[in-house]
Amino acid sequence: MIPIFLLTSFSHAQPSFHGSLSNRYKFRTAGSQADHDLETIGALDINDASADKWFGSFEGGGRFDLDGSNADSTFASPFDRRAAGRLYRAYAGVNDVSVFQTIKVGRQYQFDFEALYFDGAHLLMKPISKCTFQAFGGVPVHLYENQLGFHPGDWLAGSAVDVDALPTLKLRGDYVHLRDRASSFRFTSGDREDDLFGTTLWWTPSPKFNAMSRFTSFADDVRDVTLSLSAGVPDKNFRVQFDAYRLLHREDVRVIDWDAYSIAGTYEPYTEVSLKFSKDIGEHFTADVGGSARLLDEEQIASPFNHGFKHAFVFLSAFDLPWKIVSVNATADYYHGEDNTLKNDTFGGSFSLTHQPFPFLDVTAGTAYYLYRFNLFTGDESDDVQTYFLEANAKLRKDLKARLGYEFEDNAIDQFHSLNARLVWSF
Repeated sequence: MIPIFLLTSFSHAQPSFHGSLSNRYKFRTAGSQADHDLETIGALDINDASADKWFGSFEGGGRFDLDGSNADSTFASPFDRRAAGRLYRAYAGVNDVSVFQTIKVGRQYQFDFEALYFDGAHLLMKPISKCTFQAFGGVPVHLYENQLGFHPGDWLAGSAVDVDALPTLKLRGDYVHLRDRASSFRFTSGDREDDLFGTTLWWTPSPKFNAMSRFTSFADDVRDVTLSLSAGVPDKNFRVQFDAYRLLHREDVRVIDWDAYSIAGTYEPYTEVSLKFSKDIGEHFTADVGGSARLLDEEQIASPFNHGFKHAFVFLSAFDLPWKIVSVNATADYYHGEDNTLKNDTFGGSFSLTHQPFPFLDVTAGTAYYLYRFNLFTGDESDDVQTYFLEANAKLRKDLKARLGYEFEDNAIDQFHSLNARLVWSF
């Protein structure tokens, strides 16, 4: 039935489309190693301009290793070849068909609950009373496994229901089952299967305040709970944001879609809270002040990307200034290590300035600080990392843009240089 709906809708089409074609050259070097890559990507979005009845989207292309494959290189590709095809998305859909609000078929993303990437179908029904049901299923996409991005033995299926219980209260329940041959970046063999459940609540008692809470659990163990509170005084341009997260149980090997940072090993339980105050000052300035704390249940359970710390920051932003300055951003960070590996009392700073010397050209320069960051050489993390960058964006014609960017990273292990050049034609 679904293909018939799609064909019927497309047969009465009055198409409207837009897209782009981009070419990117990327050069990276660290120590005595270097890498040259080229990527070509085409994108196309098409829909029914007259009635918004149907839509479609495509993005794909190829990645080319210009200096040949080298499995021993830090910059080696997951594929031992000079060229690899890529299909990032390719789907078609229809709106307002029978009991369905939307039907979408093909390679697609879904972010309503967990981030899912799959080849399959997604059905969103029209509201029934105060409930909206949806279901989806297909084969999960893992672009690093092979050029096609999927394995026939993998599959996922799920469903969700949204309930508008009150004008100020919304509830949602989610369920996803996922089966995968490879369980994580450790590439352990054998099948893995997981069931993930979630419940989410949104409460908006007034335009000045809203709250969100979420609880998720695997079939064999509880996972985490999240709380977010936001309040503001619109006429004073003042906002407050509070977030809290609790990992309830140790997180170990799962299907890779829910274990993307398995290189960190086992995540032990921790609590993280953050508080931020924001204020617009006049027409050209914004200030943020806040802090966060990540509290491990025990100090000695720290692992890569899973540290305990206290963090305070001040962020200042200015925009649309004289002298053709588009924006200026500055951040001051202070970290106090709270585990057995992080150093105490670490200070860092980030800064960027965007200048428009000509109407068709923007130039941005700056530096960024990271308490810890993934290190390509070690496959682990580097701490106390400072990067420096320079970027130029030019509008060569109405439909043609160019970008040139350079970044230098200085960490305790080595120094990395990367250069990106991109040309994008839009239509």
